[in-house]
Amino acid sequence: MERRKLGRTGIEVSRLCFGTLTLRQLNIGPKEGADVIACALDMGVDFVDTAEGYATYEHVRLAAKMRPGFVVNTKSPAKTYADMEKSIEKARRELDMDTIDSFLMHGCGGPKDGIEDRRGALDCLLEAKSEGKVRAVGISSHFVAGARQAGECPDIDICHPLVNMLGKGLPDGTAEDMDDACRLAYEAGKGLFGMKSLAGGLLIPKSDEAFAYALSRPYLASIAVGMTTVDEVKYNTALFQGRREDNKTLKLKPEGLRVFVLKACAGCGDCVKACPSGAMAIVDGRAMADPQLCVACGYCGFACKRFCIRLV
Repeated sequence: MERRKLGRTGIEVSRLCFGTLTLRQLNIGPKEGADVIACALDMGVDFVDTAEGYATYEHVRLAAKMRPGFVVNTKSPAKTYADMEKSIEKARRELDMDTIDSFLMHGCGGPKDGIEDRRGALDCLLEAKSEGKVRAVGISSHFVAGARQAGECPDIDICHPLVNMLGKGLPDGTAEDMDDACRLAYEAGKGLFGMKSLAGGLLIPKSDEAFAYALSRPYLASIAVGMTTVDEVKYNTALFQGRREDNKTLKLKPEGLRVFVLKACAGCGDCVKACPSGAMAIVDGRAMADPQLCVACGYCGFACKRFCIRLV
């Protein structure tokens, strides 16, 4: 698989990055998850994304025991020096790694939560970098403003932005706005790898088109994609390597999907109104889908302004 450099970090990664969030969302245990990661590593993927909040450190640690030598990115929501220090040591301990390749401030860049608002955490990361505990530091962000800040901040090495062809999940702009912000960050020497190319699963029925869009962004060194089965790994690695013929028998089927509602759901009811099959309801202040009625059309997710509904 093609590999690209992450900006000026000296780190090279495969174009496809194994995203581990969906392993937790679907309650896939460490051993089973590690086997899926190992399959991806065998097929040319050498970049794995995790986070403190994903609870997948054990999955990645077991995969590293089987297939050592891949690049690991992790993230922490810490905002202070002390909390980030704890996060770094937790990651090193639970991943069983002396050095973490890339360590990001998770979900940074929103209103009153910009890079400078987390200066204490960033200073801790920079100190850890100087001590060899991490190789590169940066942010992940769902905000156009976050990508802009990353491009302008000399202390940031890596930006992990939300990039998809619809701009779904961007609270402060369009796909074109994020495109411009990422291009400027790339020109400033930052390493970028994208997330949410399938818009939280909503674009799985159009996965070829969605991935083609992401892969055509010259600023993205890699694209993180959540994978939970060997078939998904085979499908995505074939697609990223341009082997479309292999995908004729490996179609990702919408009927295999289910609705997953994040805890951030405000219970506004927009998804209920948008659901054509009457599957969505607000229960105890939060959206829920009736699996007997849900057809995984994704209309609920498109209607959600807070990007709290995913298809997994």
